[in-house]
Amino acid sequence: MDKMLSIKKNIWLAFHAFTAVWITVLIFGVVSTYKDVYREHIVEAQNITSMSANSLKAVLKQYETVFDILAEQLLHQDMYLQKDSARNLMDIVTNLDPAIIGFAIFHPNGVDYVTMSSLDRTEPSLLEIEETRESFIQTLKSSHMELGRTYRIPELDKVIVPLRTAVRNTEGEVIFVLSLIIDPDLGFEFFFKNDSVHPEYITYLYRERDRYFQLVSPYTLSSGVDILNYQVTEAAINEAFTQLAKQTGIPLETIREEQLVVSNINNSAREERLFSSTYLKRYGLWVSTDIPTSIIQQKILYKSSILVAIFFVALLVIYRLVRGIHNIESKKQDELLYQASHDYVTNLHNRLYLEKFCNIDEKKKSFWLLLIDMDNFNTINASHGHESGDQTLIMISNRLQALIGGDELLIRYGGNEFIIVTHKTNIEDVKAFCDEILVSLRQPYSFDWGEFILTASIGVAHYPSDGQSLEEIRRYADLAMHESKKTRNTTIYFKDSIKERVLYDSELGQELKYGLERNEFYMLYQPKVNAQGVIKGVEALVRWQNQALGFVGPDKFIPIAESTGDMVAIGDFVIDKSLADIAAFNCHSDTPLVLSVNISVKQFLHPDFIEKLTHSLQSANFEPCNLIIEITETLFIEDIFGINETLAQVKRLGVQISLDDFGTGYSSLNLLTKLPIDELKIDKSFVDDILVDANAKSMAEGIIAIGKKLDLIVVAEGVETIGQLSELVDMGCDIYQGYYFAKPLSVDDLEAFCGDKITT
Repeated sequence: MDKMLSIKKNIWLAFHAFTAVWITVLIFGVVSTYKDVYREHIVEAQNITSMSANSLKAVLKQYETVFDILAEQLLHQDMYLQKDSARNLMDIVTNLDPAIIGFAIFHPNGVDYVTMSSLDRTEPSLLEIEETRESFIQTLKSSHMELGRTYRIPELDKVIVPLRTAVRNTEGEVIFVLSLIIDPDLGFEFFFKNDSVHPEYITYLYRERDRYFQLVSPYTLSSGVDILNYQVTEAAINEAFTQLAKQTGIPLETIREEQLVVSNINNSAREERLFSSTYLKRYGLWVSTDIPTSIIQQKILYKSSILVAIFFVALLVIYRLVRGIHNIESKKQDELLYQASHDYVTNLHNRLYLEKFCNIDEKKKSFWLLLIDMDNFNTINASHGHESGDQTLIMISNRLQALIGGDELLIRYGGNEFIIVTHKTNIEDVKAFCDEILVSLRQPYSFDWGEFILTASIGVAHYPSDGQSLEEIRRYADLAMHESKKTRNTTIYFKDSIKERVLYDSELGQELKYGLERNEFYMLYQPKVNAQGVIKGVEALVRWQNQALGFVGPDKFIPIAESTGDMVAIGDFVIDKSLADIAAFNCHSDTPLVLSVNISVKQFLHPDFIEKLTHSLQSANFEPCNLIIEITETLFIEDIFGINETLAQVKRLGVQISLDDFGTGYSSLNLLTKLPIDELKIDKSFVDDILVDANAKSMAEGIIAIGKKLDLIVVAEGVETIGQLSELVDMGCDIYQGYYFAKPLSVDDLEAFCGDKITT
């Protein structure tokens, strides 16, 4: 009885303590709600302002381009002096863009020279119209497009936004002024969509120069003020700017200069409003979005009311449930124990359960650990969402559960990895089991939206032959699994060579850090000859003789260098060294050799690549026209537009570009026609099989045909026999390299190879 009383006392004590904490949480929640709602509206207003500003700049940039094209055409052979021709040209532009509802060409005195036929103007000069005078004068002074005041034009019975630019002669004198009349509902449609998407926000465009509104959504405010003819007083705008600078802590000039998006509360109007604004420096315009703070406060009150209601309901529920707390706690404890040892998606045992099941110290029983990783699983989440990914995991777990026996363990180890622990004693049974798993997991996965196929990679390790602890066995299975990922849809069994390879790669990665410092890298050069056997150039090949590992082939150290970030430094060494070597060689040669240098993806994408290449050429006094940089097709899985710009910069240096390993990667014929390349290299895999494989021969013929069609030099690499050479010569290949002619040579051996072509 005393024990029961103690339990009841503790329960009520816990209830009162909970109530005190819950009140604190409520207060904190209300305060957090207040801050969060304000923060949400600030972010929303800033997003609307930023998107509106960016869209506006894009549209205005488009019209500036239109002006540039028009001006160029009108100046050509003095077309602007031919009224009919000028009007026809402007009509074409007007018809192309429905937002352009009119045009005009004005003399510098504001008198129109050419207008659209439907615009019957009676005013003698824009300088005499109040809405146009100041902006027209500003246009005469400006070197770029200016926005005139938004106003209603009686002739068209429409509100219009005039865009003007002054066209000057070579002495800088204004010849005429071009003007386009833009229908704001069409030209700036994005600006007015805010009404339907965010009806509580008002976005407007304000002219700082003359304090008039350029665009307002909607045109008129609820006050009935004619907003387009309303000029904000200088005192009001100064007060607004003062509040903006004070509340943001940023000087107004900084906000203008850096075109920052800033927010502040302005209470100088009839009602307090939250403003988010940014300045368009080029056009002298402020883009601003505002919302009454009363709307924000109503949302705060609404959400706070919900919190208070939840508080009292929760408190009432806790009060009524407190009498059965012991049963509830017991149930929760059982659920927590289950959750601690099971995966919430598949309901399989999780990784925490693994150690308990495989308690090596207690059981001393051998087992196989199969680590299963689903290949390309992330594409499901990316393409169809995480819900589809979770459903796929459930289907995978069901298939695996159908395969395991009663004494075997299946767990979801994490992500898209599963572990099966089996006590099979026969290796053949394990292999058959793994094959069965691969076949089962490769069956289609069906959804309402379609079906897809996944493959799996399995790594297997055995206790106790592979390791003496569970962590060791799991780690070795992981190493084997990563080996199987190289080919996918396969099973790899751990062996010491895998561990040795991992350790070797790790040591290699460490030694790479010091290879350049120790001068362990050196260059060889493989000749490139024409069909007559005359040497035309060389390809630079880097080699590494390490003091600890001995000679390390590029097929081993280059992938490691790519992953460790050392490839850029090695690539810089290759460029500098090979340029210096061949520059010195060419000084003593009758015919300069053309140097080809392979450029890695990371090196090419480095922001300083062009600057460093330029410096290397100048330092070596190397003629850019005698340099070819070789890039591979894997480069084109990156940003193609940025890559094309870098390639264009390379071409401007005078350096040639070669596309290596063409036909094995990502490029297409359509892409090839857009690349500024000079040379195509046929991959060695096609040359190896050119005499025995019809497909390889067809590929080689096709590449050569493409090269000829695009007026490119075609190079065949890996030529090792006279038969391969003869076949390629018959196909019309231009340049050849390979062991048939010479292995990679040092500079001294290269001189001997060239023989009498070197003058001493």
